[in-house]
Amino acid sequence: MSDISYYTEEGLRKLREELQELKDVERPRASQAIAEAR
Repeated sequence: MSDISYYTEEGLRKLREELQELKDVERPRASQAIAEAR
């Protein structure tokens, strides 16, 4: 099986938006929750 994935422009845009959301929103939220738990 090939390791190559093909994406449409729309699919790639959605993946990039999701990655940005995870980096900018979810990661800091998780870090804050960990800091509060300590």
